[in-house]
Order: sequence, then structure tokens, then C-alpha cells
Amino acid sequence: MNKISNLIIREATLKDLDNIMYIQKNDGYDHSYYLNRARLKGLFNSGELFFIALLDGKPVGFASVYIEIRAKLHFLSIIKEKTKRGIGTALLKKIISKSKKHKVKILYVYVEKDSMLDNFLIKKGFRNVGYFKNRFGNGKDANILSYDL
Repeated sequence: MNKISNLIIREATLKDLDNIMYIQKNDGYDHSYYLNRARLKGLFNSGELFFIALLDGKPVGFASVYIEIRAKLHFLSIIKEKTKRGIGTALLKKIISKSKKHKVKILYVYVEKDSMLDNFLIKKGFRNVGYFKNRFGNGKDANILSYDL
């Protein structure tokens, strides 16, 4: 059950591309790259699953997962003004549920070291299993986090 009664998490479609780009640009994080329509279409076409969070009918967050032998959490982004309301937790629960339905055993993610997302995921049960130097560009190192499903 979501903390917020007026929060809806649903699978995103190609009609949500502009909303996804808007959310990422307004999440208060300085990304090493920003999504554009061509990149998003490529991710959708490759089979990556996107979920969008709607609060009072307005897009406030999104997450994506690519599932094969393992599941890779690719994005988890919430509009900055809407954080700390359970939206990230609701999106993560949806990703975990979808991954379990595909019978994968591990959900992993590369996340910038000591970032807000890194700390959030560790609080949610992810373990730090590795380190990737310069994963997000020069000087932007990543922790590799894993969650057993």
C-alpha cells in the first residue's frame, strides 16, 4: 500500500516521454547526461520497462528496469519538491514486484557514490557489492548496489 492515497504508479508508454524528461530535469540532481526522446525511444524499444508516478494526476517521478538474467534498476527520479513522500519507495516496490514476476534473483544498480539515491537504496535493503571508478564521467565514481529478490 502506498503512503499517499492519491499516488498512482503505472507502466509508462511512449506517450510519457516528455513527462519522463521533465521529471529528470527537475529532480534537483546534476546528471552526467539527460534523457532525450531518441534515447528514451531506444530504451523502450530494447525492452526496458518504465513506470511513472502520478500524484493528483500530475507526473512526479519515474523509474525503469531492464530485466534479463538479472534486473538492472536504471533510473529512479522524483521531482525535487515531491521527495520524502513515499514516491520513491512506491516506485521501487513496483520495480521489485515486476522483477520478481520475471523470476530473476538479483536487482542491481550503478549509483553515484554517497548520493541521495545511494543512501536511499541502502536504507531500502540494497548492499554495496562493488565500486566502479569514473562510471559517470571523470571523477564521478559509482557504487554497485545489489538487492536479493
